[in-house]
Amino acid sequence: MLLFVPVYALDAKTSASLNPVSLPYLMEKDFDGRDLKLGKVLDKNKYYTRYYITYMSGNLKISGIMNVPAGKGPFPVLILNHGYINTKYYTNGRGLKREQDYLAKRGYVVIHPDYRNHAYSDKDPEHQTKLHMAMLKM
Repeated sequence: MLLFVPVYALDAKTSASLNPVSLPYLMEKDFDGRDLKLGKVLDKNKYYTRYYITYMSGNLKISGIMNVPAGKGPFPVLILNHGYINTKYYTNGRGLKREQDYLAKRGYVVIHPDYRNHAYSDKDPEHQTKLHMAMLKM
């Protein structure tokens, strides 16, 4: 299935009034994702190696996993974001495991980030409140 999303320029007045969980709002934001660090090896097979990773987002450390194909790169990179999983049940890298495996076996580096307040990512006490308020505005 293909998803086509219209892309258009926004002026400052329009941008300020957008819902914070909308694509147009997020397209206007700057995300730095700096200081990516490979951690311990979580799994290794003949197709890829699965690593624990961390990176910085603003002043929060975000955890996740990264599958790196075996062989010599360069490899294209895909970022797979999971849907809603309650933080009580979420574990590092949980969600889309089948897709992570499928894509890594076919030569893609797959990054699966844990959201704020999930697994080993730093806690953001305002995150849930902001998210729920934004959803109410939809």
